[in-house]
Amino acid sequence: MKRKKSKGRPKRGTVPQKYRRQIGEANLCCAKGNYERAKEICIDIIKQAPKCAEPFQVLGMVYEMQNDSEKALQFFLISAYLKKSEDSEDWLKLASMSLEQGNYKQALACYNQALKHNPDDPTILWERAAVCYQMGDVKKALEYYQVALKAFPNDDLEKLMDLAVEMATIYHEQGSLLDAIVAMEAAFSRVQRCSDFRAINMLAELYMTAKQYSKSLKVHPTNNIVFLSLGDETSTKGTLDLNSKAKWIIPDKVPIDLRVKTVVCLIHLHCLQPVKDIIAPLYFESVDDVGDLYLDVAEAYAENSNYEEALPIFDILVTTEKYNQAGVWLNKAQSLISLGRLEEAAAACTQVVSLAPSHLEARVQLSSLLQQLGRHDKAIEILTSKGNATLILECNLFEMDFRLLYHKCTLLKSQDRMEDFIEAAQQMFHVYFGDVSRKPLNDIIGKSHTIFLIEYRSTTLLSLCKIENAITSLQYISQLLALISQWEWNFSLIIEMSKRNMHEEALFLDMCGLASKQLIDLIQPQKELRFMSIAALFLVGRSRKAFDFLRQVVAENPQSFLLWNMLGRVVGHSQDSRHHRYCLRMLIKYPDLLPLVVVNGHNSFTAGSFKFAIAEYIRAFRQCPSDPLISLCMGIQYIHLACQRFPHKRNSVVIQGFMFMYQYMCLRGKGQESYYNIGRAFHQLGLNHFAVHYYKLALDSPYHNGSPDTSQQPQVSECYDLHREAAYNLSLIYRASGNTDLARQIISKYIVF
Repeated sequence: MKRKKSKGRPKRGTVPQKYRRQIGEANLCCAKGNYERAKEICIDIIKQAPKCAEPFQVLGMVYEMQNDSEKALQFFLISAYLKKSEDSEDWLKLASMSLEQGNYKQALACYNQALKHNPDDPTILWERAAVCYQMGDVKKALEYYQVALKAFPNDDLEKLMDLAVEMATIYHEQGSLLDAIVAMEAAFSRVQRCSDFRAINMLAELYMTAKQYSKSLKVHPTNNIVFLSLGDETSTKGTLDLNSKAKWIIPDKVPIDLRVKTVVCLIHLHCLQPVKDIIAPLYFESVDDVGDLYLDVAEAYAENSNYEEALPIFDILVTTEKYNQAGVWLNKAQSLISLGRLEEAAAACTQVVSLAPSHLEARVQLSSLLQQLGRHDKAIEILTSKGNATLILECNLFEMDFRLLYHKCTLLKSQDRMEDFIEAAQQMFHVYFGDVSRKPLNDIIGKSHTIFLIEYRSTTLLSLCKIENAITSLQYISQLLALISQWEWNFSLIIEMSKRNMHEEALFLDMCGLASKQLIDLIQPQKELRFMSIAALFLVGRSRKAFDFLRQVVAENPQSFLLWNMLGRVVGHSQDSRHHRYCLRMLIKYPDLLPLVVVNGHNSFTAGSFKFAIAEYIRAFRQCPSDPLISLCMGIQYIHLACQRFPHKRNSVVIQGFMFMYQYMCLRGKGQESYYNIGRAFHQLGLNHFAVHYYKLALDSPYHNGSPDTSQQPQVSECYDLHREAAYNLSLIYRASGNTDLARQIISKYIVF
């Protein structure tokens, strides 16, 4: 018996034989408009044969006829995937429907399916690249564009150039100028001559943007845009001899913008001989229509220092309503400045400022011109921001106010108008420290102190590393230099304020600099600001706050005698005992630190613990026995001990006290100060006859101004002079003894002038 032949495996997605009649009925219902019946039949078939493609296809047709494109697309997609359609047109139709619904991801999948069956179709490749670009995947889109460009045949010149222009546009938008040029060059290399002026214009424009003017110029003769005529011969070679005296010929069919590009390239290549003949047709065009081309030529002249040729074109432009703009006036002003015509340049800059009040460069330029012309007040006035509604809409007020004030301060300082400089500089830094300058002073002080406690000690090294690691970044370097410049201005302003006793204003500026983020990366300025803020706090009477800042600075620099002296001045005015505990904690860390030992001795002395003070002073004396201050302090402690009600061995204590007092006089030298201090010690012990002797020696000492003329009435110098103190104490002794006349004479001579 013969074996029956196998019918083979049924094709994927085909309708089984028993459902063919139902599919036909569904198609017939669809044709008659009986859509609901067609849907029911298809759904029944899908339930029985879910992998069958044809019922999904019919459902898609039904929904498409009912204008439900979203459901139609879904059923068409199911049908296409089930039958694994090898017809790229089906997938292209699905891609088109997906794009209509804005489903770019689905459209991209459809284009990929179409390319599986027709991988070399340049149109599909192009459309896929365009979809990728619309999805925002620029990198992948450009890769697809490259594939599409290679797939296009050379005979389809129009589409080839359109694709190249589209690619170049995307590259240019992404800032990849060289890649845009490469894409256009790849397209031009595949054709001998291109008649697509749009593509020629694009390539020429890209070359010009890249400053490759010679290459831009070569695009024109290669594509029959420019010819050279010498006698009866006309050159059609792909090169141009810029030094040739041949006549340049551009056909009338060439667009005016390509003609202008030729002129611009020639100007940049300093080949000016043929320019006037080539550019002549431009002047027959309306300025309102092609004013941008006029501007291109004028700017090319100006960039190459041909200001005499540029000025007439700028004059033509500014007379029109459309191009009577600030940018054109500014170009004209710069050309006039280069020609030395300052009056006309100032008038042009004035026009710029009136048209664009927010134009910073124009204001600065006009101010500089007015200063050169001797109109200093007008130069300063032009740098003052009006702050009106127009400015608020047109510019960033922070940047504008700050830059204008900066130049205004520079101008005022150069004219030595320091009062006006201080006022303008205060406004400038109020803007510069805008993140904190609008807060109350107490809040700023609190913030700056908190920043110092939390950030300064823990992040100083990190900030230094940050600067060192970022030093290779040009952007960071420029920012750092700008910050250093602003710090120098800040320092200068604080000094000028201090000279005029504007300590409150200087304090506000100090605290803004410490609390603001503007100077946070500059370690040395931060240290100097902190030091100046301590001085300002002390001068305005905020000694407690000054101590809060100073204690941290002293902890960072414990070896500085200057800081310990400042600490003594501050705590002397604050009448606060917190520094006692602070000094004791510091003494645990630095037990042999001389200024700290002396300060602890002073603290014990002011607390009345004279024996503890002597112990501290002895430690200091062992370290520095030649210091007269330590000997004076020890002598004073013994004198105070001797003055107590029940001293132990009073006489020996007095002897020890005067031993140190006379040692102090030997180390310090005989003079007004040492005489007065010894006299004061005798006076305290009640030994008035010795006290009178030393007070008289102090009074006989010369004044600090050293005037030997005793006939003239003495004038007390600004240095700390002790004549009045010695005279007053001496008068007290005379008054206590009953000699009021001599006491009155001493007061009249030395105290009442």
